[in-house]
Amino acid sequence: MNDIIIITVDCWRHDAISKMPKVLDSLEDFQKSKAVCHSPYTAGVFPTLLASNHAWEAFEDGELSDSTFSLPGKLSKLGYSTGGFVAGNPFLNAWADEFDTFWNAGYFTGRVKSNKVKKTVEYLYRLLFQRQEVPAEKVFRKANNWWTNQTSPTFTWIHLMEPHSPYHPGLRRARDIGLVGSYYANLDYKFTEYQTAQSLTKFTQRRVEQLYWECIELLDDKISTFVDKIPENATVLLLGDHGEEFDHGVYGHARLYDETVLVPFLSRWTLSERDFGEPLRQLDLAPTIVNGLDSSLPESWSGKSYSSDFTPAYMWSAPDVGGYIYAGIRTDQFKIIRTFDRDMEPLDLEIYDIKSDPNESDDISQSNPRQSLVNALDNWASEEHNVDFISKKNDYVQDRLEALGYK
Repeated sequence: MNDIIIITVDCWRHDAISKMPKVLDSLEDFQKSKAVCHSPYTAGVFPTLLASNHAWEAFEDGELSDSTFSLPGKLSKLGYSTGGFVAGNPFLNAWADEFDTFWNAGYFTGRVKSNKVKKTVEYLYRLLFQRQEVPAEKVFRKANNWWTNQTSPTFTWIHLMEPHSPYHPGLRRARDIGLVGSYYANLDYKFTEYQTAQSLTKFTQRRVEQLYWECIELLDDKISTFVDKIPENATVLLLGDHGEEFDHGVYGHARLYDETVLVPFLSRWTLSERDFGEPLRQLDLAPTIVNGLDSSLPESWSGKSYSSDFTPAYMWSAPDVGGYIYAGIRTDQFKIIRTFDRDMEPLDLEIYDIKSDPNESDDISQSNPRQSLVNALDNWASEEHNVDFISKKNDYVQDRLEALGYK
């Protein structure tokens, strides 16, 4: 059996790959496609990627439910050693028990950091030198040390955080675009409660986007170096967990435009013949892997093995900082987005023809109402989809969530 490696990148927009020449060069033999997310944030994404379930199917009281059958659990039964290596994202602690080995930069060990002076000093140090808290090379090193010491086939999951706010691309890159301005924009962004085109200064809007793209260049250097070391017979899947919004008036990743729910998907598939021509739903990734191993799918999984006939993708986003809830459906041609208040009262409806309008700038809800799709979305959204993803938040976990922008 071939080794399987999944590398997920936080906040990796679908258009970012075009600005990563080193990755494109080193992954020349990889197929380049896209993946469709069912949620615009990490906690909602990984139940689809690692258990082929929507979040409300997989979680109960802030933890994975006993009935959730994960991809690493399935591969373990097939004889794989499994390892998960995460660049410090507490939302992913829920998956720790699903892997033989799991590392999340200390955020799963239960240690508590309550020294506020130390926390402030560490934050200012990273801001001053524009450093990532858990850089990709550290995660790769942890994964490689585990991976090379295994005797059975391995399933390795690696999650990177370089493009996530705070956008720290390193001192040289920040200096290239203006160091003082980068400090100002990072601070303005951090201390603005709800980051919109109205609440952020024009300068901050421009600079945080510049910093994001500098972080993409930083990631370009790191991924290409690691992937070159992977044996050619390994199946390697590289994709974003979700994107990052800059173009529709709100910043971050809470809404359902394609800049947040369409991501790069690069694959070197060695399990069986497979052509990823059309976008892959993230819900279908785990079934596709298991199908490639000629094994049966767990009955609890909601996805199916990939096919070129695109199945509509339903999407959900829990209340954001502004108090809005978003539900969506994406077909191969149309995107429908409903906005609700916290009480699930509908506030807005948007419809986009994503084939002719890929930037989703022309709302056609009045001229082309697509009533059957709207009805399907409304029926789906009428069910309860909100869920708690973290049952235990010590001070250390809370500090990291705040550092990542989760108030």
